[in-house]
Amino acid sequence: EKSANLPAPQPQAAGAAPMTYNAKANPPSNEEQGRLIDAIREYALNYSDQLPDFICSEVTVQYAGPKSGGLRKVGEVDSHLTYFQRKETYTPYMRDGNLTQAAYDKIPGARSVGDFGSMLRGIFEPSSQAQFDWEKWDRVGDTRVMVFTFHIAQENSNWELFADGGQHMVTAYRGRVMADPVAKVVLAIETVAENVPSSFPIQQAEDTLTYAMREISGHQFLLPQAVQIVMSGSDGQSRLEKRFANYRKYDIGSTITFGDPEPPPPPKKK
Repeated sequence: EKSANLPAPQPQAAGAAPMTYNAKANPPSNEEQGRLIDAIREYALNYSDQLPDFICSEVTVQYAGPKSGGLRKVGEVDSHLTYFQRKETYTPYMRDGNLTQAAYDKIPGARSVGDFGSMLRGIFEPSSQAQFDWEKWDRVGDTRVMVFTFHIAQENSNWELFADGGQHMVTAYRGRVMADPVAKVVLAIETVAENVPSSFPIQQAEDTLTYAMREISGHQFLLPQAVQIVMSGSDGQSRLEKRFANYRKYDIGSTITFGDPEPPPPPKKK
C-alpha cells in the first residue's frame, strides 16, 4: 500500500510552546513555492492510486431556504460508501430516519461525488492549466500551511454543476489550496464557480473539502473528512454538509456497522 508512506503530521512535544503563525509573514521564495507546487502536483496525480480499497460511512445533511432568508434542515441521508479499484460507490440505507433502498442519484437535492481524488486531480492535472499564486500563510487545525489561489478556465475544467430537471454544465472556477509544506500534501480545498450563464438554475456554487489522517489496517492515510457545498439560484439557496467516518479496509464480504460519525469541526473560512 503505497499511501502507507504518506507522512503524518508530527505531534507536538509535551511541554512545547503552542504553535504560532503570522499570516503576514514574508512569503517563501519563488523557488520554494515552485518546488512545493511540483511536489503537490505529483502527490495529487497519484493520490487515487495510493489509496487502498476501503469502506466508510457518509452522512449528508441538506439545508434550504429562500434566497434572502434563513436556511432550515430539509433532509438527511446516511450512506454506505465503498471505494474499490479507484471507484466510489454510494449506497443509501437511511433517509430522514427511515430505511431506504433509493439509488443515490435518485434522491432529491444537491449531491457531490469525486471527493476521493477527482477534485484534487482536476486542479493539478496539467491539462487544467491552473495558475497558482501565493496568498498567505495560514493554519488548518494545528498545521501551518501555505495558501495558494488558482483559476481554471471553462475549456480546461472538469467541474460540473447538475440542476434539477437533468440540466448540467461545466463551469470555470477559482479557488484556494491549503498545503502542508512539510508533508507536501493538501489539507483543504475551496472552489467557487465562475461565469455561470444567467439562464442556468444554479447561479452560485462554492465547495469546501477538508482532509484528515485516518487509520485503515494499521496504516495512516490522508482522507476526506468533510465537504460543504453552498449554492444559490433564482428560486432560493441551499447548503450541503457531508462527513465521513468509520473508515476500514474493504474485503470481499466486508460488512460495516453504521453509527453516528464523529462530527468534524466546520471548515474555517478566511
